[in-house]
Amino acid sequence: PEDLLVASTAACYAVTLAAVAELREVPIRSLSVSGTGHVTRRNDGKFGFVAIELDVRLETDPDLIEAAERAARRAEEQCIVTMALDVPVHVGLDVRTAAPEGALR
Repeated sequence: PEDLLVASTAACYAVTLAAVAELREVPIRSLSVSGTGHVTRRNDGKFGFVAIELDVRLETDPDLIEAAERAARRAEEQCIVTMALDVPVHVGLDVRTAAPEGALR
């Protein structure tokens, strides 16, 4: 169940980001979201989550890097799963320029 909580947090963020980017007409050429849950004894003495980290890699068009970063930050604020949690969700964001179509990676 712990893995499902982290996975649902990552999936919710990805879907929210896709929706925000579409509304803002920011193309997402590639998106990868991975999550890590940190579990330990909390300040209240109980064992549980103390944080969730999401590592986000997003590729977009060269002239839309800043717009993609703004969309990604907005998605942090609007993700419904994140809002339901009582632990902080930290998003590490890496926005890059997508390789031109037909280019080798």
